[in-house]
Amino acid sequence: MFPSGSVGITMSSHGYETSEDLLRNADTAMYQAKAKGKCRYYMFQPV
Repeated sequence: MFPSGSVGITMSSHGYETSEDLLRNADTAMYQAKAKGKCRYYMFQPV
């Protein structure tokens, strides 16, 4: 068994009002990383 992981990254300096907004964007970035393949990371882009 060889576990791997994908990570979604967002910066808290984008002016989020709630922690849920920050977590939502990190989750979105994580799914972008997963779409690009295993063992990746993706930085959230607010575009």
